[in-house]
Amino acid sequence: MVSAQVLPESKSLEERVLHNRKLIFTEPEAYLKNLDVLMGLALKQHNRDAELELLAQRYNYYYFSEADFEHMLDAAQKLLRKSLDYNSFLYEAVAHKYMAQTYLFNGLYSRSGADLQKALDALDKLNATDKEVIQEKAKVYTAFSNLFTQTKEYPKSIQYLRFALLEHQKLKDTELKRGTSYMDYANLAGAYLEVNIDSAEYYAHKSNSLRKVSESSHELTFLNYIVLGKVYLQRKNYSEALSHFKKAETIEENKNFLNVQELYESLIKTYNGLGDANQANVYKRKLDQYKLSISENKNKSLVKLLDEKNKEDAKGSLFPYGIVISASGALALIILSVYFIRKGKKKQKVTITPERYEELVKLSGENSQAFILAFDQTYPDFTKRILDINPGITHDELELLAMIKLNLSSKEISAIKFVQPKTVQNRRHLARKKLGLSTSDNLYKWVEAL
Repeated sequence: MVSAQVLPESKSLEERVLHNRKLIFTEPEAYLKNLDVLMGLALKQHNRDAELELLAQRYNYYYFSEADFEHMLDAAQKLLRKSLDYNSFLYEAVAHKYMAQTYLFNGLYSRSGADLQKALDALDKLNATDKEVIQEKAKVYTAFSNLFTQTKEYPKSIQYLRFALLEHQKLKDTELKRGTSYMDYANLAGAYLEVNIDSAEYYAHKSNSLRKVSESSHELTFLNYIVLGKVYLQRKNYSEALSHFKKAETIEENKNFLNVQELYESLIKTYNGLGDANQANVYKRKLDQYKLSISENKNKSLVKLLDEKNKEDAKGSLFPYGIVISASGALALIILSVYFIRKGKKKQKVTITPERYEELVKLSGENSQAFILAFDQTYPDFTKRILDINPGITHDELELLAMIKLNLSSKEISAIKFVQPKTVQNRRHLARKKLGLSTSDNLYKWVEAL
């Protein structure tokens, strides 16, 4: 039974739900247990706001405590369905933001951006001066910034963080404004690392100047230490860099998986700079183990995404909730041109629907892991047969062979993958060699017959 100290029964349901929100970092097990208790009360009392908030809290548990992408996706989808049922634009925006985060972690950038735009559209239907709307809109802007950081569009990343900062300036509560500025400056420090390390250092110190003593173990403190460590790392002041990274390492709370991975990578570089190969190898092993764990979680959520999308395909819709993958910018033009060129060519016929074909080509340019999973669902025995011939086939070579199975030429593959045609030719040569093919064998016909 959950203790009265953790879940004060003298309070109203709304107060208990808000109290539980604070336990995510200090008492995650109690936090999770409380969710079931409180959800039962919310359903019994027909309290829709409490129900939606608890669904959002469940997502946060899988995000902060478990890095469990499969359950994150499930929680976000449940929240989206309920928010639509209850006509709650605020929680609809929250759900789309959560969906976007899950897509982002899986490398599905265009889908992430589409959901973030849906979040803004939902918030635009609400009172722009409401405190909760202001805070949520700023969070969506920050999520856009994270997306542009992942796609290495750093000026856009900084621009959206400034949008978040401006949004937070609308708040009237002085303490709340301090807390959001502490956060916004920390985020700006991280974004500027790829643009100007002096600016990164400035914003990290500016953020720290707003930190309260009680926030010494906060994720933002962790991020500021990482930024300052990287600043000194770029300046090749390895001892000072190590000092900041070790401070970050002591913070156990509030770290998502990307932050931990970034810390380990930075420590490896720092110890190498100090000439300490032993310690560098220690963190290399930690990083490998951590990546393996995260990769397993990602695979589960990607399979879930693709399974659900296949079900929607059967209903005539590519993605759940009306979401359609649309590659951005040059990639979209490349894929469209490939599709129409393909229609005009007399190459061997691809035995899948045009919609599925186009989807696979898009995934091949957006996320290689998702592409291979989707491809394996379309051609279940293909990967197994290739690896049966030679288990030493690399992921890049397997991806290339899958794209050849789709009858994409070397020129088309190089355009979609943004690599030189010579790189594609070299991979083709290595793949042929590993598969035991002679120079007279037609690789396309061989793959088609497999």
